[in-house]
Amino acid sequence: MGLAGPHRKTIKRTSMGRLPPSSGPHPWERPGLSPAAKVISFIETLPVTAGPLAGSLFKLRPWQKRFIRAIYATDKQGRRKVRTGVLSMGRGNGKTTLAAMLGLCHLAGPLAERRGEVYSAANDRFQAARIFNEMAAIIERVPWLDDRVSIKRFTKELEDVGGTESIYAALSRESGTKMGVAPSVVIYDELGQSEGRDLLDALDTAMGKRAEPLMIIISTQAARDEAPLSQLIDYGLRIHRGEIMDPSFHLTLYMAPAEADPWIRSTWKLANPALADFRSLEDAKRLALQAQRMPSAEASFRNLILNQRVDATAQFISMTTWKACGDQPCNSDLEGRPCYAGLDLGATRDMTALVLVFAGDDGSFDVVPFCWLPGETLGEREDEDGMPYRVWAQQGHLLTFPGRTTDPKAVALKIAELPL
Repeated sequence: MGLAGPHRKTIKRTSMGRLPPSSGPHPWERPGLSPAAKVISFIETLPVTAGPLAGSLFKLRPWQKRFIRAIYATDKQGRRKVRTGVLSMGRGNGKTTLAAMLGLCHLAGPLAERRGEVYSAANDRFQAARIFNEMAAIIERVPWLDDRVSIKRFTKELEDVGGTESIYAALSRESGTKMGVAPSVVIYDELGQSEGRDLLDALDTAMGKRAEPLMIIISTQAARDEAPLSQLIDYGLRIHRGEIMDPSFHLTLYMAPAEADPWIRSTWKLANPALADFRSLEDAKRLALQAQRMPSAEASFRNLILNQRVDATAQFISMTTWKACGDQPCNSDLEGRPCYAGLDLGATRDMTALVLVFAGDDGSFDVVPFCWLPGETLGEREDEDGMPYRVWAQQGHLLTFPGRTTDPKAVALKIAELPL
């Protein structure tokens, strides 16, 4: 087995960490196992490829098994319930390794389907290559996988030529080939770092070509509410609260609450289930100490280590203060109060805003905004700004003008409608 590309050549494999050949049936082939039990059994026959435990068999932790059991649960007909599974936690908790092993499970393991298509997705080529590199390292150390799976390093592809004929490819937002695929499984690594939905939506909509497709998203939280991952997490939290029912969606979220003390170990543990295991406690202490001494590092620590939705960029108003002012004003309480209005008219690309500010006797203010964008430019603006303008328009938070330019008449009519 060798490289694929213009300079194809044979590679001599190292035997370091290589498992001995196995004989007899695989452990996951025992009768009566559920899909989740097969996945767990399969993963625990694979080797650790790096670090002090390299060469030993991987041992899933209880929190990892809970996630696997959740996303591979089946209904009474034996069909998998979940179509989208999200796992979010702090950096350094083995997300890439778990993603690689799940990818192998669907490529050549117990849940591989005939001529399946497995994809890992990431925001850039470097990130996309990480899961591929881990999968290739595991394959080279497991004799039966090494005999079956062809590794094409030049194109970051794998093919189970000796078994199911399934393929795997690493895709990034920079990849030219996104359409025309028929994914059986998609594993999106670090969606929290993505500002756009193009790759996510292209793969998600393509999964309808399969009977039981699965998208697994493993990522630290995004910094902003409008990011694609934030929207998925908020959807999952609504399911947790019982506001909506959707058995096809699962969220496992490890996050430190905003009100928790960020400088103590018990808070770190809430966002890092592997802390003091394979997630270094000393490293977490070091980062926390730096964040305490350098205020500029605190937001990054909260986002990446505590898995909080905190933007590291400087803000005029902190997110905590902003959210504390999030209650909707009651229209009946506004009547008779002093009102100040501000109007900013856009031209073709700018947003138009009419903002009403009502002063209260206690020194507080209630704000009622009306915002417009040209309707035909929403898709373009989403790509440029990374904001979900079309979703906001559907939810009634954003008004639109017909066409591609601002319509002052529509603004004048809105002002005329106001009971001022």
